Amino acid sequence: KSDQMLLDGSIRKKMKPYWDALLQAGLIGKKKHRNLLRDHISSNQLKGFIARQIVETGQIMKLVQGFLGERYPETRVLPVKASYSHELRERIGLPKCREANDFHHAHDAFLALEIGRFVQRRHAAMYDNPIGHAQILREYVKKERERLRQAKKPSRYSFIVSSYLTSGYDEETGEFFKDDWSANQAVARLKKCFDYRQCYVSRMPEEGSGAFWDQTIYSPRDASKKMLLPLKKGMAPEKYGSYSREQFAYFFIYRAVKKGKEMLEFVPVPVSIASRVKQCNGALEDFAKELAVKSGSEFLGIERAKIYKYQLMEMEGSRLYLTGKKEARNATQFAFDRREMEIVKALYEGWAVDGILLDELFLRIVETLKRYSPRLFGALDIDDWKDAFFELEQEKRASILKSLIAIGNGKANVADLTEVGGAKFAGQMHPAYGNLLTKDGGITFVDQSITGMFERRTHVGL
Repeated sequence: KSDQMLLDGSIRKKMKPYWDALLQAGLIGKKKHRNLLRDHISSNQLKGFIARQIVETGQIMKLVQGFLGERYPETRVLPVKASYSHELRERIGLPKCREANDFHHAHDAFLALEIGRFVQRRHAAMYDNPIGHAQILREYVKKERERLRQAKKPSRYSFIVSSYLTSGYDEETGEFFKDDWSANQAVARLKKCFDYRQCYVSRMPEEGSGAFWDQTIYSPRDASKKMLLPLKKGMAPEKYGSYSREQFAYFFIYRAVKKGKEMLEFVPVPVSIASRVKQCNGALEDFAKELAVKSGSEFLGIERAKIYKYQLMEMEGSRLYLTGKKEARNATQFAFDRREMEIVKALYEGWAVDGILLDELFLRIVETLKRYSPRLFGALDIDDWKDAFFELEQEKRASILKSLIAIGNGKANVADLTEVGGAKFAGQMHPAYGNLLTKDGGITFVDQSITGMFERRTHVGL
């Protein structure tokens, strides 16, 4: 799949005789044949393509509404157009920046809820009596047309959002002319909620599946690769070569004793072993015993049987996501208020931002990392180059800030800090899980509910 709707001309020229033969043999249809050989797209065809995608999205929404209605039969499930939320954000100044953090998902849901409640309160006919609602809309359009004729200025606001921002009574005199809806109070409440710095953020843990190993085959002459994965049973890797690294499904921890000392081993489970575990209850224990024998220790038991990728953990005062056998990412996202979000949005959209505002944002980010993500703060060595940041040009400061935001939110595992004298791959966190579990106080695994509102914490360590 690519973002190109047309095939390259050389491909069309080369394949045309073959496609013609397929068409003649009835193995492809005329529409497929025409699309394969298409060399341009008209404006009408493009409009039709976009319209089909919109219809597709609309059908999905109807299906989800139907599923929710079946799941909660005593609840009324009503759709709210996403355009209403977008328009309301623009009208009252609620910035949205997807790169800043994942809070925008909660904010969008909150806006949809608020607009839905308002529609049920003032325009219930929109759902209960579509014909009557259509009449109200016609009256609105008529009034808008007259107003615009006098103002000579086009309107780009919808009926619902305009109504949301119109009180049902005179807020100065208290005179009622429609209902008790206060637009000022509603807007103030929205702005207050968008300034909150607390949102539940959860991430779905993942179990690897599919191929047992990477498909690259390495020559037996390649001394840089350990020959561990034979191409087939009985084919010695030293003679016939081997596959590259094994793919892992998840991780587990087992307890063992070596030279009289107990230890906890953190080990990845290959996809091939995970497949066997699903079929046989004792397969994981057998795998652990094999590993113990190879390491010269005695297997005692399994401490935690399954730890997924993106498992939330707490260690040494930081919340991290487990992303690899020796890798972790930060799990505490930055929380910005509306003013800070405006600055972050300007950074990512390439707008000019005052240097003082950039410095303020930098200090805010540094403070947050130091307080809530001390492990990442130490890995970035911020104290070593902090002062150099303020001497940079505005464009370079913006680049550093975006790198810090990305790694702080767990979207990246490294940050390029060469502009301030730091490392090119700064911020990498490679916890020694075995040492942490055995010597350094252990690890607390945090299992979250889907919403992130509930947690079960399990400490594992000696």
